[in-house]
Amino acid sequence: MFVQPLAAALGVAARDRASLTICDLTQSYSPAGGGGISTYLREKRDYVLNHTPHQLLQIVPGPEDRVTVNGRHIFAEVGAEPVRGSPNYRFILRTDAVRDLLEHYRPDIIESLCPWVLPWTAINHRRDFPATTLVAGYRTDFPNAHVHRVVEAKAGNLAARFMRMLAYGYAEITYREFDRVYTLS
Repeated sequence: MFVQPLAAALGVAARDRASLTICDLTQSYSPAGGGGISTYLREKRDYVLNHTPHQLLQIVPGPEDRVTVNGRHIFAEVGAEPVRGSPNYRFILRTDAVRDLLEHYRPDIIESLCPWVLPWTAINHRRDFPATTLVAGYRTDFPNAHVHRVVEAKAGNLAARFMRMLAYGYAEITYREFDRVYTLS
């Protein structure tokens, strides 16, 4: 997979070149009925643990703060409120708890898997720890799929087009802070 070549390509200053700490950071996780991100996290965990010497830290929203360490896999849930109207998902607003986890585990690479709040937590962490490599997955055309669709239903097309333009601006400002951004087709 991409883990070792990406680290080499970006010249990651790892504590031990044979072993990196890789972090997945997302709001888009659900233990029950989750979609593509939950599947991606499980598959990535299996790949990293079975095919690499690396440690994997996965930070996701949960009902309470809880860290489960199973060998080289660290699964950290940050207590978050449920998303209204979406019973399987929660939304992390407690960025201080996420920053504490990042500071404690000091990942070499952070992969941000959603556009809301947490990319900026990763960006701010990197400002304190400049050797951290940031990678973002642009997995949803959120200015259209989330912003335009919702605003159009609530406030009409003109407001929706304006908010979509702001969302694209937010995406540009956010993702230019990352070393690499990938998208899925």
